[in-house]
Amino acid sequence: ADYFDIHAAAWVASFGVSLGLFIYGLLVSVGADPSDIESYIPTPAVLFRSSLLLGTISSALLPATATASAASASAGASLVFVHPAFIAGWCGLTTCALTGLPVGSLDGGKAVGAAWGQAALAATSLFSYLGLGLGFLGSSLSLPYGLLVIFTSRTPERVIRDTVSPPDGDSRSTLTGFIVVFSILTLLPAALSGSGGDFGL
Repeated sequence: ADYFDIHAAAWVASFGVSLGLFIYGLLVSVGADPSDIESYIPTPAVLFRSSLLLGTISSALLPATATASAASASAGASLVFVHPAFIAGWCGLTTCALTGLPVGSLDGGKAVGAAWGQAALAATSLFSYLGLGLGFLGSSLSLPYGLLVIFTSRTPERVIRDTVSPPDGDSRSTLTGFIVVFSILTLLPAALSGSGGDFGL
């Protein structure tokens, strides 16, 4: 249980801060005065197609008045103007999703290994590698991040006591499930095909 708590605490803290920034930035962007919109960050609309979870939430709440100005439209770019905190939160949540993948010695891998055992970690690692290798997870980050994981975080940590003494209660198992599901939904693109097939950040 202590092994799980130590490694899950950092992920939960990062997730909480990033989620707070994301929600604050999104709410401020939704309620932005059109006269002040030019002071916000112009963000390519393709960003919202790079994440099924974050893109769906953002696209549902951001107003149509926050779309591209005449200058950006004439340049052929579709832009959405958002608060800087929104971008910081988006990047933070994406980082949490990447480290939350149930692979090797990543935060997600340690959580799965401690809560569900090494057999479950081996199975989830296989599917995560397939998702990264085929580009279904992480969009344009899938290949470089997959290679990084293979070379630096592929081997799971072995803790004999935790292997034979799983954490007590259902709360840690539930948290593990949340980490895995959140990571997958965040790293899945909003569509598997689109303009130019590019869903990169």
